[in-house]
Order: sequence, then structure tokens, then C-alpha cells
Amino acid sequence: MSPEEKSSNLSQPTTPSSRLSFPSRKSSFFTIIKAQVAVLLSTLSDNTYERSVSEISSLISDNGKSVYLHFIRRIVQAWQIGQVAQGSSQTSNYIGSPIHKLLIEQLTTLAENQESTEIFCEAVSSTDKSETLKNFDFEVFIRDLPLDVIRKTRLSLGLLQSPKPDLVAQGMGRTLMRICAVSLAIGSCSGYSD
Repeated sequence: MSPEEKSSNLSQPTTPSSRLSFPSRKSSFFTIIKAQVAVLLSTLSDNTYERSVSEISSLISDNGKSVYLHFIRRIVQAWQIGQVAQGSSQTSNYIGSPIHKLLIEQLTTLAENQESTEIFCEAVSSTDKSETLKNFDFEVFIRDLPLDVIRKTRLSLGLLQSPKPDLVAQGMGRTLMRICAVSLAIGSCSGYSD
């Protein structure tokens, strides 16, 4: 390219449409999809459970892993809110609620094998400010889950891949030791739900 051509290219104004990049449109699109997931979860009830879960599944299958990670974070955040309410003077109706049921179903599925637990780790380890779980206490989380010891162990081991040192420590530390100690004490892993 000659110097004159370079100069003429530099002096041409950019049109608004050329400044809009595909990633910003894609980002806006995913923001809308994530908002849809949030609305479906916030309105989840016994009456709407099947329909809402079906719609969420459809959004996930149509839009991929980032929507699924957002979904997992949202149901873990619901657990956190339930914990805060239980610790306050308010009465919490979280345990046994549709969102609690959904959390247990999802974690049971994710803990089926060690590879799937990496998805759980990725979801709770997000470093994106808008997606970060604040003060996530994995030790309390895992203790309160009605999962067997194998699934709890898999979820704990999954956190070893976290970029957050505090989550690695929680997965590796007392949580895993406690699960193993209880498992050894009862002599069997089947049917155990700490």
C-alpha cells in the first residue's frame, strides 16, 4: 500500500455500524438470555416447576456453556440467600423449596463423574465481577447437601482446579478430610448422606 493510500484510509471516518462489533452484540444477547434464566428461577414454584425447568434447559441447550454456568451460579446464590435467611430472625422457606430441589438435582447430576465436577468448579470460581459468588462457604454448602459421600467427595475434588486459592483450600482442607473420616467411620460409602 502506498503512503497516499494509507493516508486516505486513515482519514476516512468510521460509520456507527462499523464500530459495532460482533462481540458486543453477542454480549448483549447473552445478557438477555441470562436475565431470562434469572426471571425463570425467581418465579420458580411448585406449579411452574416443570415448565420453568424445561425453558431453562432449552435456553442452555440453545446457548451453551456460559448460560449453564450462569444457571449453576444462580442456584448456588439462592442457597446462599437461604443460608442468610436461616441465620437471621426471618424464617427461611428455602429447604424443600423448588429452587432447593433444582439445586440438588443439578448437583447430583454434576457429581456423577469427576469430569462433570469441573463444570461446578468453573461456575463457583468465576472471576467476572458480575458473576462472582460473594463469601461462598463451600464447607457449609457441602455439609448441608443431601448427597452421598462419593458425590460430596467428587465436588470437593473438583474445586482443586479453581483459580481461587480459598476455594482450593476449602475443597482440599477440612471438607475433604471430614468426608473421608465419616466414610471410614461408617465403613461404607453407599447411602451416606451427612
